Amino acid sequence: MIPALALAGWIRTYEINELSIGRSVRQTNDGGYVIAGQSGDENQCDLLLIKTDSLGDTLWTRLYGGSGSDVASCIQITADGGYIITGHYGGDLWLLKTNSAGDTVWSRIYGGSYYSTGCWVEQTKDGGYIVTGNYISAYLWLLKTDEEGYIEWQDTLNEGPNEIGRCIQQTTDGGYIVTGSWGAYLLLLKTNADGDTVWMRTDCPEDRGYCVRQTSDGGYIVVGYRGSVWSDIRLLKFNADGDTLWTRTYGGGEDDEAYEVQQTTDGGYIIVGETRSFGAGNYDAWLLKTDSLGDTLWTQTYGEDHADEAYSCQQTSDNGYIITGVTGSFGVFFGGVLLIKTDSLGFVGVEEPPVQVKSNWKVISPIGPQIILRYANRPQGFAASIFDATGKKVDELHSSEQSGTITWGECYGCYGTGVYFIREVSGTTSTTRKVILIH
Repeated sequence: MIPALALAGWIRTYEINELSIGRSVRQTNDGGYVIAGQSGDENQCDLLLIKTDSLGDTLWTRLYGGSGSDVASCIQITADGGYIITGHYGGDLWLLKTNSAGDTVWSRIYGGSYYSTGCWVEQTKDGGYIVTGNYISAYLWLLKTDEEGYIEWQDTLNEGPNEIGRCIQQTTDGGYIVTGSWGAYLLLLKTNADGDTVWMRTDCPEDRGYCVRQTSDGGYIVVGYRGSVWSDIRLLKFNADGDTLWTRTYGGGEDDEAYEVQQTTDGGYIIVGETRSFGAGNYDAWLLKTDSLGDTLWTQTYGEDHADEAYSCQQTSDNGYIITGVTGSFGVFFGGVLLIKTDSLGFVGVEEPPVQVKSNWKVISPIGPQIILRYANRPQGFAASIFDATGKKVDELHSSEQSGTITWGECYGCYGTGVYFIREVSGTTSTTRKVILIH
């Protein structure tokens, strides 16, 4: 039996209403994915949840909200297999707890007569929740609740102008680490378990922090961006006391921003964001992999001519990555949720079969404006199929000669620059080779 064509990765889009955006994604306990975001325009939108299987096919969709602007910023898997989501309900911070089917368990609204929002939530060791965001559009807000969403304590930071908490994590000592903005400075705040300040760093001018994670050495990694006209991605490593160990900058001549970072199983980091400096044009989703010192190992962009932006990423159980954001490409007319699954190198496309056999053909020119492969000892000639990065079949190769070479990609403009896969089936076995076409 011929092995079925498998995908190491894929790209999916979801159009719920006129405009739908994925803000946060997590792999679920069943191997699928859950996306939180919004559906609708700026004045009238609902909080959106999409649950998919492991291939990105929709299992269910839920919309929550009222008559105003209701948005999800962050979703996490809870200990009971359900979900905790934060964002805003109209002008108030919103905390929503659902079960694994998306049914509401409870919903809590916090705030007052001024605009407040939740940017990040995590379940704490005691079963409750810690939230950070913005209070009355001016102050950083920390909010600790019990497992039912009732406030245990809260605190606001109002030592500078326009403070906002973007991300929070409970640390191994039971306290919390927070990043965000303190005016035009990056903010890194360490608190104890009751939210009292242990130390605060605001000495990174023109940087904005978007995500912080405690690292395996007890220190912290922060990602964000620097700049006011044109921005670059910034990655900053701090020790346990908040002292800067190193910083890295990534970007080109136009806007490049990052929104989430995670330490990967190899001790390095994965960063997700958007770029105008690289890619197919306009904004493209951008995934960067670094080593433990922040030096780039590889980068990948995803997009077409229209705007494609990524806001959240997580390493998956197979050491690949899942990404969500918003797209105006990939057949989406106005704006839809973007979900990208990649392999461990950020590629999206056909996966080589798990059992490989000795093959009498090889690619002798795998990267360039044309791809050249050589084969030998084929009494019936040679035939293969070409797939693009989404797994779509785009071409076929044929030769009646028993031995020889075949060139593909010479037709300039027929196929775009990118990753392709050549799959040859012989008898009951198949072999796949990854190639990169560059024009």
